[in-house]
Amino acid sequence: MFKKSLLNIAIVCALASVITLSSGKTVLAQGMLESCAEDIVKYCDGVTPGNGHIASCLYAREDQISDQCGNAFEDVGDVMDTMFSTIRYALATCAEDIGKFCAGTKFGQGRLFTCLNTKKAEIGGQCKAVVDEIGGNLVE
Repeated sequence: MFKKSLLNIAIVCALASVITLSSGKTVLAQGMLESCAEDIVKYCDGVTPGNGHIASCLYAREDQISDQCGNAFEDVGDVMDTMFSTIRYALATCAEDIGKFCAGTKFGQGRLFTCLNTKKAEIGGQCKAVVDEIGGNLVE
């Protein structure tokens, strides 16, 4: 489980865009960085930050990092698992509406959500509920 969580973090940290959720996900990520600060200095001092390089460095040393850092990685991994499950559910629920109203929209950077949100009066009830739920969790 620990290795899977670290891999999820490494993958997510490599993503180009980040969505800030009102439920404190940004705070959790900051807490992970604080929990891993000593490990980052000890094992990843020469690594250039960005594009998941630090997370990948820590992942490569999972058997050496502190329990505090490992626990923080697991917490963030759990949040990421939840986020990916939510995205999968939203895509499955809205698949028909995406095909009907947003077929030409590229995936990523919130473009599908934005498209569905602009077509909210026309999309199906279940998809509308998903769009409303996701929209209620976003912070500008």
